[in-house]
Amino acid sequence: MSIFPPPAERIRPRNNADGAVVADVEPASAEPVRVEAAARRLAPRPWRVSVTMLLAVGFGLLMFVAVGGVLLMSLAGARENNRSLLRDRIERTVTQVVDRVRAHLDPVQAQASYVARQVEAGLFDPADEADFARVMFGALSATPQVHGMTFLRPDLSVLRVERNSGDVIREDWSDRREAQRLLDDMRVQPTTMWRQPLWSANLGQTLLTLAVPVMDDGWFLGVLVSAVSVTEVSRYLALLSIDTNQTIFLLLDEKHVIAHPNLAGDTPAIGPLQPLPTVDEVGDRVLAQAFGPVRRPLQAVGVLPHSQGHIVDLADDFYVVVYRTIQLYGDRPWLIGIYAPGSQVGAEVRRLNVIALIGGLLLILSVGLTIWVGRRISRPIWRLATAARQIETLDFRAVSPLPPSRVRELDEAARAFNSMASGLTWFEPYLPRSLVRQLLSRPGRADVASEERLITVMFTDIIGSTALAERMTSVELAEFLNHHFAILGQCVDGTEGTIDKYIGDAVMAFWGAPVDQPDHALRACRAALAIRKAIVADNEARLHLGLPTVRLRISVHAGRALVGNIGAPGRINYTPLGDNVILAQRILEVAKQLDAGEDVIILISESTRAATGGAVRTVPVGSQSLRGLRNRIALHRLID
Repeated sequence: MSIFPPPAERIRPRNNADGAVVADVEPASAEPVRVEAAARRLAPRPWRVSVTMLLAVGFGLLMFVAVGGVLLMSLAGARENNRSLLRDRIERTVTQVVDRVRAHLDPVQAQASYVARQVEAGLFDPADEADFARVMFGALSATPQVHGMTFLRPDLSVLRVERNSGDVIREDWSDRREAQRLLDDMRVQPTTMWRQPLWSANLGQTLLTLAVPVMDDGWFLGVLVSAVSVTEVSRYLALLSIDTNQTIFLLLDEKHVIAHPNLAGDTPAIGPLQPLPTVDEVGDRVLAQAFGPVRRPLQAVGVLPHSQGHIVDLADDFYVVVYRTIQLYGDRPWLIGIYAPGSQVGAEVRRLNVIALIGGLLLILSVGLTIWVGRRISRPIWRLATAARQIETLDFRAVSPLPPSRVRELDEAARAFNSMASGLTWFEPYLPRSLVRQLLSRPGRADVASEERLITVMFTDIIGSTALAERMTSVELAEFLNHHFAILGQCVDGTEGTIDKYIGDAVMAFWGAPVDQPDHALRACRAALAIRKAIVADNEARLHLGLPTVRLRISVHAGRALVGNIGAPGRINYTPLGDNVILAQRILEVAKQLDAGEDVIILISESTRAATGGAVRTVPVGSQSLRGLRNRIALHRLID
């Protein structure tokens, strides 16, 4: 006798794109039932709160508002005070550095201007070279940072004195273009000015030069030039860096270095074409990265009112770079800056962060202690709710017996619950757990009305099961089938399918009911592929143990079927019925004809392949004749 009842409706064949016939069933009117089910699913659930959460939120919120509020306000005030103090300290440090740099270079201009005024007042005559040389030596004695002074006359003759040698040098600079250019500039604009850094071939280093016009009753007598070497300025910055415990640098722009502590000794290979080294050539890895494209803002300090700054991240530490642009020594502004490691300047920030961390940990500990107290108070109720949730998921064997309670009502509830859980455990092996879970997800009546739905049905069958069973005892056969069905059931459950029944060594499963699954065909195909993978792996293990391998046929078909509770009042089964279910079983028979000796052969119908939307790879096997069906059906082998 067939396990399938007579079909509820006739199969209506239709032609697909390849000309093959695909079986389908005309849809029945099930819209009222679906609308009602959808309305039930969309109905909002009442908001609930656990006893543990209620106690934790009640006490914890009070603790958080009281302690956390005070902590946040204190930290906010301390952080703002810290930012203000850091800004003031940084600005004072930069201002101090700028003042000390000016204190080093401003006397150079003061002494040269003093000599020029003495000449203009008629106290000295530049024509008297011996007397004028003594005046320039006197100016050098007052400014030890000046390397030498030069008086350039309009005829490009030069009177020069040097500190180190103490010599008075007379030269002719008529062949020097920069000398002629300096005289021309001074005639046009006779004002004291610092010139661009100049390479000195005699000294083999770059000089910072100050040019002061010398006038007499409106007559241009020449230019007095004071020269300061960048090496000397770098030595001064090196001493200043030691005093301030920070690295100080002077840049002409963000690329060229005027002075740096590393230039106090040997200087990089520079010359007339490049009188100043770049930031990459002074051997300072921080300065080399300081003005790159990546500059992290000083968030812990905020906006500096008179300076600029950012953070440079290196592998060992981060560095705070602060600088100020001044326009005092030449037509191009200088950039005076300092930098220090974050471990040095961030002590206040770290202390504040430690305080914030300790306060936060204490607050978390207080809230955690409140939650622990709440859980201790509500533990018996929580255990009961947990066990109820396990039964709701049909995981009866995972339900642990509830311990007795000293509260009478809770103790009676625990004993009654343990008796119920023990009784339900006996029913677990006989329930299709995945199906019951899906039915429980559909709130409504206890009986499920039959309805026509678009589903996908799968059949499996062991090839040569009779010969395989003859070599086993009844106990061995039972163990083998249980192991085999466990493999298949895991793959079906993994795609949220439902095992309808076991028929000897065969399995029938379906997707798309009772819960809507728009991708039911794809789920079924993925389950079939998972079964093939699992059977191949199991066969490898069986070969290793010297056991015979298992070969399997699988058929998958998507179509409309009548799905619902079928059976007597005392024993019902939620199952699909109809021509498409029979057609799925008939496809399994075709697999016999296509058997090529592989472990698993999977055949799917054209309607199944179309329903997957091309998400699986198949190989067509052509139109096949099925037993009991006049028209041929297009079938495909499922590859992956």
